[in-house]
Amino acid sequence: MSWQKKIGFAIIVVLYVGLVWVMLSRAGVTLYNILWALVAGGIIFVPIYKRWFPKGD
Repeated sequence: MSWQKKIGFAIIVVLYVGLVWVMLSRAGVTLYNILWALVAGGIIFVPIYKRWFPKGD
């Protein structure tokens, strides 16, 4: 687990949180929007996490 991967992952997380913040502030905080944000986060972060941080690392 190198520091470049950690920094890259942190940058992606910050960008994602910023986009979710904009989405929720413009469209309103509803259960539907929160679920969309969670689903999108799962689609984005699960494959990245599995590839960059394998179990044996």
